[in-house]
Amino acid sequence: MKINSIWLGIIVGIITPILSMAVFYVFSFKSLSFSDFYMIIQKMDILTQTLTICVLPSFFAFFFFYWKEYNKSAQGVVLS
Repeated sequence: MKINSIWLGIIVGIITPILSMAVFYVFSFKSLSFSDFYMIIQKMDILTQTLTICVLPSFFAFFFFYWKEYNKSAQGVVLS
């Protein structure tokens, strides 16, 4: 797969927030099951804020692709 492709950007844009959520879960609430973790976040009414924080690494991926002039990959990150 080429580095400058929309598909690579889409894959990175989808996987990065999922991995960020997993890292946040493991480092913050690893003693709880994921469903309990999700319920606590919903009860505390911070689901939107948590998801926003988990999307931030996608911006770093976007800027990495943009600075390296892989414009199609950057577009894929935004598309996802």
